[in-house]
Formats: sequence, structure tokens, C-alpha cells
Amino acid sequence: MAHKCHWPGCEVEVPPAMWGCKPHWFSLPKRLRDLIWANYRRGQEVTKTPSAGYIDAAKQVQDWIQSRIASQRGYDARVSRKKLGDCDVDPEMHL
Repeated sequence: MAHKCHWPGCEVEVPPAMWGCKPHWFSLPKRLRDLIWANYRRGQEVTKTPSAGYIDAAKQVQDWIQSRIASQRGYDARVSRKKLGDCDVDPEMHL
């Protein structure tokens, strides 16, 4: 059975013991990567019995990802309001 990166929408296959692909893993803050590793127990990917701590860490990672995606969507929406053909930018933009 293939194991894919846990980043939403990422289709990259990774070894079962890995959380995700290298680019997505290193896009996480170090504190979250450390939290995942601190709660990982060797073999949990085989037994399919991660600890409650690992599940909590994984939820914190997904919450962080969702907040990042939401903030990126907000940034994209502000950028899309930029007037075409000149340099006037929406005053709400804080770049």
C-alpha cells in the first residue's frame, strides 16, 4: 500500500515511517517537526497504532497547515485586487 505525504493535496509517495515529502516536511516549523519526532514510535506505521501524543502532534501540524493555507488565500485575494495596467495596489495590502 502506498503512503503519501500528509500535506493536503500532495501526491508524493514517501516511506511509511516518514510524515511527508522533503519540501513539505521542511516547510513545517521546527517545533512541529520536533513534536512529530518526539511522539513517533518506531513501528507505528506497521502496527497502525500511533500513540495519542503522535495523533495530537499530527493534528497540530494539520491545524498549522490549514491556517497557512487560509492566510495564503487571503494574500492571493488581496493581490488579485491589484489594478491591472498600473502600479496602484489595494490599500489593505500589507506586504
